[in-house]
Amino acid sequence: MLNQIKQWRKYSGEYLELYIEEEVKFAILREKDLGHQLKVCIGTDSQVKGVETEFATVIVF
Repeated sequence: MLNQIKQWRKYSGEYLELYIEEEVKFAILREKDLGHQLKVCIGTDSQVKGVETEFATVIVF
């Protein structure tokens, strides 16, 4: 059986309470309302530990 856990956290370590799509949307709208131009970068990585593979995704504004 395959166990998948999605745990989105901020750089500070704080876990997100909303779905990632909503968090990204709200962040973009908030910064746009403040007059900031945004560049969004997304990166991924994985690490194999025995029979398990851990995946990481980062979204940077």
